[in-house]
Amino acid sequence: MKFDTRSKKPKLYNLLIQALFVLLIVILLVQKDAERHAALISALIGIFLLAAVGQLIAAFFKQIQYNPYSYNTIYYMGFSLFLLAVAVMQLRITLLLIR
Repeated sequence: MKFDTRSKKPKLYNLLIQALFVLLIVILLVQKDAERHAALISALIGIFLLAAVGQLIAAFFKQIQYNPYSYNTIYYMGFSLFLLAVAVMQLRITLLLIR
């Protein structure tokens, strides 16, 4: 069975752009007043991590349709599980900061 992965392989360039955008916002908020904006910064990072998990899971299912025996399928699912654990902890920290 032959799989065509050249033109249909999922790309995650938009995740890089989103990460740079979140980094820019976090840097701007830290420069103004980090202690006052700590809950907002933590919430922003948590939301970004959840969005990244969603994009990685979507990329996993697209990749598995075209080439289930690729290392990318392992990367996408493994990294999404790791980011899910990090996002849960980040959102828990956000709730503690809000209190």
